[in-house]
This record gives sequence, structure tokens and C-alpha cells, in this order.
Amino acid sequence: MKNLISAEFYKMTKSKSFIVCNIVACLSVLLIIACCLLMEWAMNIIDENYEEPDSTAYETEVPDYMDESIEETAEEDVYMFGVSEGSMNAQMQLLSGTYDGKFILSQAFSFTSIQTIIAIFISIFIAGEFSNGTIKMQVSRGYTRNKIFFAKMIAGNFAGLFMAVITCIVAFGISSLIWGVNNPKLGTAVEAKDIVMFFVIQILLNAAITTMFISFSMIFRNLGLAIAMSIIVCSCGSMVFMVADGIIYLICSLADISIRKLPFMPSELWILTTIANMSKYSFKTKDIIMSLGVMAGYAGIFGVIGNRIFNKKDIK
Repeated sequence: MKNLISAEFYKMTKSKSFIVCNIVACLSVLLIIACCLLMEWAMNIIDENYEEPDSTAYETEVPDYMDESIEETAEEDVYMFGVSEGSMNAQMQLLSGTYDGKFILSQAFSFTSIQTIIAIFISIFIAGEFSNGTIKMQVSRGYTRNKIFFAKMIAGNFAGLFMAVITCIVAFGISSLIWGVNNPKLGTAVEAKDIVMFFVIQILLNAAITTMFISFSMIFRNLGLAIAMSIIVCSCGSMVFMVADGIIYLICSLADISIRKLPFMPSELWILTTIANMSKYSFKTKDIIMSLGVMAGYAGIFGVIGNRIFNKKDIK
């Protein structure tokens, strides 16, 4: 087992795709920072040319029942699409033109293409070995399939962790040089324990989605198919859960039940939604329990499925 793991790490460090994917991950962060700089520039121009309108010319009275209806609808829409208040605030903050290092760091996992980049590397690293005969050779040498699977799981998750950490370092370092670590306009400074909690949760979720990508490679065993399936899942997975949200919302509306009374909505079970919702520094107990449940569910389900199919299916 030790020799297998060492061999996987050796192949990973010598892989050109590993270097290229890390560079692309860093470039994706630079692209987000560049967009933030453009937004900041645009908002400064708007502020300079903004004139306060005469509010008295547009005063209208809104009935109380309409205020209540609007508030209830807004709250239900947030839960309908499985987006937490913290995630929505982050998206609004990106459009505000006010940033700092800690904010860009908090969004490094959700507003970059890091998951897609990890998916592409995992497909090249694992699915590619079915095509070039490496895995068949490992089996012929007497290694059990369970050992081969777990060796690739360890190496693959390390690669995903490394890319995520590099992305965070670049995001925090460059954004802090530009805007500083803490911008007074964004509230009080974040405590160290909150940053640690943020990293722990995001790293665990990152490990879970990496496990899903590894399982795809073990199931499809074809480089192109594994990459295509991983990208499709990352791009379109949320749509499936949003449709489920819509169905639940319709049923609750017909039954005159407030969706606020439901423990969670289907889209909150989608791992990329969870990653986005946990891109913040203040967590409620429900948020932590939900994220840990999603992490354990994805890692457990895809880990077991990938291992079983790898053990049962012949290697050609």
C-alpha cells in the first residue's frame, strides 16, 4: 500500500497536467480580482456622477398588506433556491465595488472555477491510466483493487487540496495587497477561529466533491467521458435541484404551507450550493450540520459506488 501511494504521488508531481491545472486555478483567481477592480472603477465613476433625486416627487403610500407580502415572498424565494442569507450577501457585495483580502478569500471556493479544474485534472490523472494500461499493469502485479482505489483516492484528494490551498493563498495575498486585509466599510475584522472554521468546512467539502470526480473516473474509465461528465455535473447539477425546488414550492403553494417550515430545500443538498452557502465567516449551527451532512453523504455514496464498480468491472 505504501509503495502504491508513493507511486501515485510521484506520478502526480511529475505530471505536466498537475502544473498546468494549478497555473489555470491561479489565473482564475486573477480573473476574479480583475473583475472586482473593474467593478470598483465603475462604481467610483457612478458615485462621482450621482445626484440625489428629489424623493418628495416620488412619494407614494404602500398598503401594509403589500409590505408583508413582499417580505414573505422575498424570504421564500431565498429558500426556494437553497441560497443562504450569507451567500446572497456575498453576491451583493461583489456588485458593490467594495472589497478586501478576507472577503476575496471567503469567495475563493465559490466564485472561481476551481472545482472544474480539479475535475479535469482528476480525469487526466486517473481515467487516463485506464487508457494507457497503467491500472491493468498494477492489478497484474498482484495489488488488490481496494488498495489501488484507496491509493488513488488519497493522491487525488491531496491534489484537490493542494489546488484549493494555492487558490486561497493567491486570492488572499493579491487582494490584500490591493485592498488590504480588512476594509472598514465591510465591518469588523474577522477572528482567527472563524477563518479556521471556514477553511475546515471548505476543505472537507472540497474533499467530498473530489471523491465524486474520482468515482466518475473509476466508473467511466475514459478520459473524454470522465471530463465531460464532471463538467456537465458542475455546470448543470444545480438546475436539477432548482427544478426539484420548484416542484416543492408548487406543492407547498397549493397546500397553503410555508416553505419556511421545511427543514431544508432540495437544492441545499447540492454540494456546489453548500460550498457557496458556506463561503462566509459566521456560521449557524444548522449551517455546520447541513454542510457536514452533505460532505459525508457525497464522500460516502460516491466512494462506495466508485470502489464497488472498480472491483466488479473488468479492466480492458
